[in-house]
Amino acid sequence: PIGDDGGWTPGGGNTGGNNTNTTRISGHSEYVKLIHFTDIQAVEAWVKGAPEIRLRIFSSTKGQLLSYYFNPKRRDCENTNYSMNLYLFNWYWNDYGNFILLDWYEEDGGSTITVGYTTPSSQYGSISVSYSIKDKDDHIGYHVVNKEDSKYLKYDTGIMYWYQNY
Repeated sequence: PIGDDGGWTPGGGNTGGNNTNTTRISGHSEYVKLIHFTDIQAVEAWVKGAPEIRLRIFSSTKGQLLSYYFNPKRRDCENTNYSMNLYLFNWYWNDYGNFILLDWYEEDGGSTITVGYTTPSSQYGSISVSYSIKDKDDHIGYHVVNKEDSKYLKYDTGIMYWYQNY
């Protein structure tokens, strides 16, 4: 169920990894529970229609793990919770490290360019990433996820936020 703050609360069935555990366990499945655009205009003008979203997941030890593409209807994710229950992967800390990075883009095409950065985080360590995008793509933002984070933590880029589940 969705909480008062736009987040979610335990209960409501067992789909999408929805459970009441508040501590991650190595090897359990990671999910993106929901996303919510607070400023969709920053990455996709109304006249362009629905956002074309790319999610890349990076490991602190193995680099890019996965890339997901999805295309929700604009009305389903603009200023409202878009329930995803998107399975990401099973997070084994010995294999993938103690933290991961989720990086979000809105895809619009254009010429190929390479982007790269290193996360500045003394709390988690750092992750260096490099990958190709198109020059008309818009960066929604990224956030580092630590294995110690609560399942009720809101990850916020300033344009969009999301909740994860495990």
